[in-house]
Amino acid sequence: MKKKVILIIVSITLFSTIYCQSSFIKWINSSKDEILTNMEILDNDTLCFYSYMDGTQGAGGYYGIFFNYSKHYFTADSSLTNIDSITLNTKEDYLLAQLTFICEHNGEIILFGPALDTLTYDMQLYIVWLDSEMNLLKDSIYGLPDRDDMMGGFFIDHNDNIVFYRNYLGGKDAPQKTEIPTALWKFDMDGNELGYKFDTIPYMLFLGGIDFSNKNRYQFQSHLYIAHFDYNLNYDTSYFWYEEAFSPKITKQINDSSYFISGNYNNMAPPFTYENFDLSFIIMGDEMNASNLQIFGSPDTNEEFPRMDYINLDTLFIGGRKKVEPGPFDTWVSIFKTNLDGDIFFQKNFGGYGRYSLTGLLATPDGGCIATCSYWDFYEYPNGSNTDIVFLKFDSYGGLITSVPENTPPIYISDFLVYPNPGRDMLKINSGKDGLVFKLFNLEGKMVLEQTFDKNTSINTSRLAKGAYTYRIFRNGKLSGNGKWVKK
Repeated sequence: MKKKVILIIVSITLFSTIYCQSSFIKWINSSKDEILTNMEILDNDTLCFYSYMDGTQGAGGYYGIFFNYSKHYFTADSSLTNIDSITLNTKEDYLLAQLTFICEHNGEIILFGPALDTLTYDMQLYIVWLDSEMNLLKDSIYGLPDRDDMMGGFFIDHNDNIVFYRNYLGGKDAPQKTEIPTALWKFDMDGNELGYKFDTIPYMLFLGGIDFSNKNRYQFQSHLYIAHFDYNLNYDTSYFWYEEAFSPKITKQINDSSYFISGNYNNMAPPFTYENFDLSFIIMGDEMNASNLQIFGSPDTNEEFPRMDYINLDTLFIGGRKKVEPGPFDTWVSIFKTNLDGDIFFQKNFGGYGRYSLTGLLATPDGGCIATCSYWDFYEYPNGSNTDIVFLKFDSYGGLITSVPENTPPIYISDFLVYPNPGRDMLKINSGKDGLVFKLFNLEGKMVLEQTFDKNTSINTSRLAKGAYTYRIFRNGKLSGNGKWVKK
């Protein structure tokens, strides 16, 4: 036992050291459209798994994913240098869409996704098992040809069974329906089917599901309702819930009696015009009791499409796209390192040239995180969203090392976001820090503005002449940031 404990400590120390030395930016770009589909740390904590599809956007709507894109799956080291890979596009007479990571079980990587019958266009469930070297061990297609068995999501219960779920929308009026056709489907880790149940339940469009083993039930979350099912997949009952101005998006289980719901919060007064979304999360208990609402964002700016991850509850990461101005302008991404009390340990803003959107957020054992983004350079490709993939690995302090700038996209990374830039009569600053002093200088070096603030501020610049200025931001008497600002 002593040797095992020593080995575990050494492994954790080694992995943390590797990651601390591996803050980086990785950019996957080509003439094709690249879309990230998975990003995970595998159980041995020395390998990453990620996947993306690349191709050309074209006719066919949703079916274009099957016909126009190729799907690639990788294992990589802690700096995301690829080790092994596999491409999965077909299974017999079926075309495969992008596959979703379920888990790593006994050294095998399990993925699932929809398979399209190219003759009938029926959808069925495809599950594949890979080894750690990305060799295909086995795969199978499940379901009935005319049942449309494309599953919408999954969770793993306390018995290590995989529970898939699906709402059947059934047309444009589905969100207004009072009853929604729903399917639940349970498998063990070897792919043996344990149960299937199709039912019509009230109101529910599932955002996520979890196993409340202390209550012997599965619980599913929607925007306004919570549904309970027993372990035989039988529907029990639904409950109404509401958190004012909170719009839930994603669930993440904490334990067998609580889970996170991350979403958008709009702090505007009624009628809620949605001109100021913030990122937020709450904790939902097993008695449908929401608590611990935490909000992250800057005034008069939309932060949207939240992503959230954690390894322990002392260190949480939440992030999303920051739409600094409406319309076809540059967008940014904001990442917050926080905790259950909402304390901000660091905030990073990045983007600024093109359209950046946060697609994933992964906490790492060193106390840092990996942010995955889609990047559309609409200056170069204005007629279509030809997207690239950008990975940013931050260390536990928010540090980021970019030793090869020619291999990174045109991206600006800062603790402070000064916008709009160029601007006119108002300059705004967004940060996660208190006790800040902003100083603005003209090109002759004369200070023309000084503002003391905490975290966020708006400064009237109407009296300033048009032209270029430089700024410096101080904290505790030390220079923390600087840059250039232009008034149009």
